[in-house]
Amino acid sequence: IYTLSLHDALPISDTVFSVTAANRAGAKQLVSHLVDGGHRRIAFLAGSVAWPMIEQRHAGYRDGLRAARIPRDRELERFEGSWELSTGGVLVESLLSLGDPPTAFVCANDLLALGAIHELRARGVSVPRDVAVVGFNDFEFSAFIDPPLTTVRIPGYEMGLIAAERLINHLDGGQSGPANWQQSYE
Repeated sequence: IYTLSLHDALPISDTVFSVTAANRAGAKQLVSHLVDGGHRRIAFLAGSVAWPMIEQRHAGYRDGLRAARIPRDRELERFEGSWELSTGGVLVESLLSLGDPPTAFVCANDLLALGAIHELRARGVSVPRDVAVVGFNDFEFSAFIDPPLTTVRIPGYEMGLIAAERLINHLDGGQSGPANWQQSYE
C-alpha cells in the first residue's frame, strides 16, 4: 500500500481553498512499481465521468510512463462507463482483445481494480503472475482480495481534519489560505 501525502491545492477562487491528496504522485508511484516488475504495456482504466482527482491520477500515469521512457499509447487508456465493478471487467475485456494487450492495469479506483481482477480470473489469467492490477483509494476490501490489492491510500480522515481546522480558523478570523502544509501518513 502506498500512502499519499496531503497538500493544499491552489485556491479555486479568492475565497475557496481545498485540501487534497497528492493523486498525481501516487499514480506515478504505481507506474514505477509496475515498471520495476518488468511491465511495459501498462493500461489506465477510469470511468467516463470527469473528476479533477482522476485527471491528476491520469497525469501521474503519463508522468510515470515518461519517467520510464515508455511511449504513451492512447489505445491503452480507457475512460468509459461508471465507477463500479462491472466497468472494470468491461474495460479489461476490451483491452485484452488488442493484438498486443497490456500486461498491467492502473485502475483509477479499487472498484475498477476488483472488476478487472474478476474478469481476468474468469478468463483463466493469473493475477499477478500473468497480469498485474493496481488500484487507488485503499478501500477496506482491498486487503481481502487474494492476493491483497496493491493500492494507494487516500488519507481521507486527515484531509477532513485539516479542512475542518482551516474552516474553523477562517471563521474565527484567521487566515485560511494555503500554508504549503504537507504530511505523509504511513
